[in-house]
Amino acid sequence: MTDRSGKHWTEEEIEYLETYIGSLSMSAIAQKLGRTPEAVLSKAEKLGISNTKIACGMLTVRQLAKCLCIDDKAVKRMITNHGLPAKQRDFRIRRVKNGRNGAVNVKQLSYYINPKKFWKWAEEHKHLINWHNVPQYSLPFEPDWLDERRKEDFYRWANKRKPWTTEQDDQLWRLYYQENMPQKKIAEIMGRTSTGIEKRLKRLRDKRLQTTS
Repeated sequence: MTDRSGKHWTEEEIEYLETYIGSLSMSAIAQKLGRTPEAVLSKAEKLGISNTKIACGMLTVRQLAKCLCIDDKAVKRMITNHGLPAKQRDFRIRRVKNGRNGAVNVKQLSYYINPKKFWKWAEEHKHLINWHNVPQYSLPFEPDWLDERRKEDFYRWANKRKPWTTEQDDQLWRLYYQENMPQKKIAEIMGRTSTGIEKRLKRLRDKRLQTTS
């Protein structure tokens, strides 16, 4: 990282500091930003996040989104539309351009989520997250119900209707009519259900009858 000691703090640097304080050491943040640990601590104190409980042991929107393999906007919707408990702090004031009045001050709001409260909320809102995509132990305090839910979401994903390609139709026809393979075995090979295989074979037969009639 380029040495930025004494340089003006950019919006991106401040956002990085707010995101990772409490989860990374001051030295690690300083190294990433090309600043001294003292400078990082001084900036954190000016922002009011240096020694707050909110900044330690809590998750930012971005951190939670990364753990759940979703985007920041999805987490914010959980907070605003589905009641995910989150603390909101006005960490700083930033100035934005206003065409009529020049620059104006706007509060920069940040959400922080307690992992334990998240899991309590998640148990009642399991349907909002595809748990099959969430890596094991990506979040602390994993509850007992999560393993079973991961399996359910995996099978739901595996059995989700997938469009058939021409190549797959040819493979299905060959396996069943030329190699006399049972439908159950074909389903295993092609990652489909036996019912799906049966329906597709009927559709292919009907299609071929139409073209020959």
